[in-house]
Amino acid sequence: MGQLVSRRNLFDGILGTSVCALICLSAFPLLASEAQPQLAIVGAGIEQAEDGPVVPSDFSFLPGDYVYFSFQVSGFKASGGEYAAGRQVALSYDLALLDQTGSVLEQQEAGKITDEITPQDKNWAPKRRASFLLPPFIAAGTYGVRLTVHDEYGKADISRDFPFHVGGRKIEPASSISIQNFRFLRNEHDSHPLESPDYRAGAIVWARFDMTGFKTGPKNAVHLQYGVSVLRPDGSVIFTQPEAANESMDSDYHPQFIPGVLSVTTTPSLARGEYTMVVSVHDLLGKQDQTSNYKFRIE
Repeated sequence: MGQLVSRRNLFDGILGTSVCALICLSAFPLLASEAQPQLAIVGAGIEQAEDGPVVPSDFSFLPGDYVYFSFQVSGFKASGGEYAAGRQVALSYDLALLDQTGSVLEQQEAGKITDEITPQDKNWAPKRRASFLLPPFIAAGTYGVRLTVHDEYGKADISRDFPFHVGGRKIEPASSISIQNFRFLRNEHDSHPLESPDYRAGAIVWARFDMTGFKTGPKNAVHLQYGVSVLRPDGSVIFTQPEAANESMDSDYHPQFIPGVLSVTTTPSLARGEYTMVVSVHDLLGKQDQTSNYKFRIE
């Protein structure tokens, strides 16, 4: 009988030890998590206006628009003990505007957060705001804001990308000088191209296009030159202007395209038929050329 009691007491002891171990082990991660919060970026998003709502995923900015961004930081450490007075926060952050490839499109914006906190600020999360002016000559696609935060006292870093969409001109990547998005227009400021480029004799033939694939120099310098010729239906030259325009610029970012515009005034006596506009683009820095032909009709 004493042997049975001994085994039961032994069994109860093992069971009690196991239950205690399970409770202790399950509570340990929670206690460790509370004791060592992780550095985090919270409440962050892309906005159309300062302190406005975060834009939906299908929203499109346009080149030349301002993009607003705000964020908060949590899980940082401060100087001194948890209940000490006059504790100091030492955070630094960098912001960068990214292009479609993830490369930095504009210079980074740096900032610091060096506030003093009290024990009552246990759940305080500092907030910062920034804005970016989108450059005019960027193509449609997915861009982003990259935020990197460094906690000096916590010896921790965190980085996150926040994507947003830019509408406007679609440009295909080009490794050499090329003409894209060529369109004939009825008038200089038309926003929609002619489906059928037919003109009356004596009318002005307007054309717009985009130049891409050019090389850049120091300070993202660009130097392009373009000219135009018009050929009769039999291929003979009726008009030529080898240097119709020069485009020279430098900027803080690498332009993804440069727009061009041409106009040719036809004569009232011009015969009906299909004519050819020959556009020649010269990349003076990259020492490369491109010539393309486009058909229109005189009716």
